[in-house]
Parts: sequence; C-alpha cells; structure tokens
Amino acid sequence: MQAVSDQTLSPANPRLAIDSESVAMQIAEGLRAQCFDLLKRRGLVVGMSGGVDSSVCAGLAVRAVGAKRVFGLLMPERDSEPESLDLARTWAEQLGID
Repeated sequence: MQAVSDQTLSPANPRLAIDSESVAMQIAEGLRAQCFDLLKRRGLVVGMSGGVDSSVCAGLAVRAVGAKRVFGLLMPERDSEPESLDLARTWAEQLGID
C-alpha cells in the first residue's frame, strides 16, 4: 500500500483547501446547538446504511453530543450489498452507539 502525502490531497485551487478539523468542529457545534438549544431534545437519531455519508453523519453526531446520546438506526437500502448492514453495525460499535 502506497502512503498518501499531504501534497497528493491538496486541491489544485488553494481556495478549495479547508481545515477539516475546524469544519468538523463547526458542524458538531451546530448539531449540538440545534439538538439541545433549538429543538430541546436529549439526543440524535442517525440512519445508518453502511455508506460513507451516513457513517460521517454518525461520527459527527457522536462528536456533537456524545455516544450515549446517539442512536444509530440501521437502514440499508433494498438494493444495497448485504455487507452494508455489517459495515453499519461495525461502525456503530466502534463509535460506541446503540
């Protein structure tokens, strides 16, 4: 496996470069504010298909409110590969969510 350098991941246009850690924190802060302050809820429910999008959302939800306040609802699509459910379940376990 070949290592990926920072230069490989740099966009051709420097204006497209982002500080991913900072952006993730901003998203988590927004989720936290909406959950607790705006909606007056105790936690978040995340639909998990085993794909990248739902996996990122689950990770951001945990960052925002903590694993104990996130419920992962496993919901692969009918046409998804059977492994999708296993991936979603494994990611939920790694995140420490129900």
